[in-house]
Amino acid sequence: MAHYCDTVGIDLGTTRSCVAVWDGTQVHVIANESGDNTTPSWVCFPDKKQRRVGKAAERAGTKYASSVIYHSKRLIGNRYGEAVLQDAAKLRWPFKVVDQGDGGAAIQITVAGEPKVVTPEEAGAGVLSYLKKVA
Repeated sequence: MAHYCDTVGIDLGTTRSCVAVWDGTQVHVIANESGDNTTPSWVCFPDKKQRRVGKAAERAGTKYASSVIYHSKRLIGNRYGEAVLQDAAKLRWPFKVVDQGDGGAAIQITVAGEPKVVTPEEAGAGVLSYLKKVA
């Protein structure tokens, strides 16, 4: 195995994310457990104790459609009342976009029959923690 230095880069994308390292001369993208260089930026909560990320979340999305989150990065920094956000929420996502309480946008999904509110930052953190494990 090649010797890598301490530089790790993560691209947290809206639809797909990846992690790479710099070996001093070039960048090496690290494949995930599926062997892919990019990971879907999806998070799914099949039950109250479990979180799936990436391809596992994408696959689980067919069975747990009401508990899957994707494209959540589009919500970061947006206010709940913005017309553009409201229009996108109606057309794009199976989850509800709700007010966090401070005017920020959050995501409401259903987990085990109960509503669960997740901030877009929390969803992004799920993807980031997965990529950290990949690295």
